[in-house]
Amino acid sequence: MEEINAYIKNIAVFTVAMNFAHIIMPDGFSKRYVNFVLGIILAITAMGPVIRIFDREFDADRIISSVEKRLLEEDVNEYSNYLFESIFEENLSADMERELKKAGIIFESISADVKEDEYGSYVLESVKIISDEDDFAKAADIITERYSPEKVIAD
Repeated sequence: MEEINAYIKNIAVFTVAMNFAHIIMPDGFSKRYVNFVLGIILAITAMGPVIRIFDREFDADRIISSVEKRLLEEDVNEYSNYLFESIFEENLSADMERELKKAGIIFESISADVKEDEYGSYVLESVKIISDEDDFAKAADIITERYSPEKVIAD
C-alpha cells in the first residue's frame, strides 16, 4: 500500500512541478521543447510500474536520455536556421537602410523578410517600408533595382 501511495504522490508532485514549469517558461522556442520532454517524463513515470511488471530490464533514464538527445539535435538545427535567418534579415535591413539614406530618402523604418527556398538558400521575400508616398515610390525603385525582392510593401 505504501508503494501505491508513493507512486501517486510522485505523479502528483511531478504534475504540479510540470505545470509550474509551463507557467514560468516564456512563450517561444524552448517552451515547446520543455513541455514535450516533461510530458514524456510524466508518461514514463506513470507507466513505470506497469512496464516493470512485464519487463525487468526497463530503464526509464536510458529512454529519456535517448529522446532528449534526438530532440536536442533537431532543436539545435532548427534554432541555428532561425538564428541564421534572423541575422541575415537584420544585416539586409541595415544594408538597405544605408542605401536609402545615401540616396536621401526619408523613412521611418525598413525591414526585410527572407525565406528558405527548396535548395536551402535564403531569398528576399519582401521588404516593408514605412514612409510617405513619394519617398516610398523612390525607395521601392531603389530596393527593387538593387535587391530584387518578390514584393515591396508600404506600411
